[in-house]
Amino acid sequence: FPSQPHLLTSKPLHSVFLLPMTMPIATLPCRAYAGCSISILLPLILAATSTSIDAFSFTIPKLNPANPALKDLSQAQDGILINLRLDVGQKEDSHLLIDGLTVELHGDAIDKKGTKNSVPLPGSSGPNPHLSSGANSLHILDTARFIGHDGTNHVELQDACWEMVWRESAPAGVIVCGFDLAEDVQRGDATFPKGRFYLSLPVWTRDGLADKQAYKAEKLAEAEQHKIDQADDIAKMQATSNPLMKALHYRNAIAASEKISMSGVKSLVAAVPDAEDVMPIGKDLVMCTKGTVWTKSGSFLGKEHVLLGVANASPEIVTNALAP
Repeated sequence: FPSQPHLLTSKPLHSVFLLPMTMPIATLPCRAYAGCSISILLPLILAATSTSIDAFSFTIPKLNPANPALKDLSQAQDGILINLRLDVGQKEDSHLLIDGLTVELHGDAIDKKGTKNSVPLPGSSGPNPHLSSGANSLHILDTARFIGHDGTNHVELQDACWEMVWRESAPAGVIVCGFDLAEDVQRGDATFPKGRFYLSLPVWTRDGLADKQAYKAEKLAEAEQHKIDQADDIAKMQATSNPLMKALHYRNAIAASEKISMSGVKSLVAAVPDAEDVMPIGKDLVMCTKGTVWTKSGSFLGKEHVLLGVANASPEIVTNALAP
């Protein structure tokens, strides 16, 4: 999940991170979405030597085993309710906001014999199915809708399913929900093309996230001190008329800048969400409340995946209808 790039937006989005990968990927920030070229790859599973997540890197060699607890973690999501809001659009001033979608995750596996229709998923139907929990049932409880020029319109979704993808030793995994959109949805210049599409939402263990947040805080403090040192040397360089001292302070300011760049703090800010950017789900896990909406035609190898927008998740609050 891309690393705080500013190619698509000026705001970070903790659902996506950008890391050095063995294959080229483009970027999507983690807190907001704005328009740009959509010939990109999105984050999905953790890079082998990094704390970040690469949305579509399903070509990781099979010698990388899955998280041993993957089945238990996915089964623990049975009955979890999630509200979803989709922000679709590739232009800054043209967005299609789809709201009201409530889904329920189920732990029952979808029969591969095809007794129940479901879209293929990038993990279980990709080149590394061993990293996936397998396709599970997903029930749509409330229909998605959007406000068009003619009022409220409902969005017909079908063949829904979900999976969890998590590599062994990786601090985070990802939940992927798949749907099939029956027909094109359009509002102004923003178009949501019919066909299959996916939502990717990173998940963490509570302890794993706490460890990474502590490490991020430590690195942020170090980077802040480097910035102070840099500003101090710049001020001294400007104040002195001695050319040797100017050169010395200039060198020190450059060294401070290099320490900031090499600290990895930029990647940590993008890759590690803050407490307010996650929500609790089953089995002592938390899920990022910001993710990506994307699509892919054909198999999960070959052509690039296409970014459609951003997904915003929130917990569904179940209330007692009989309560006064």
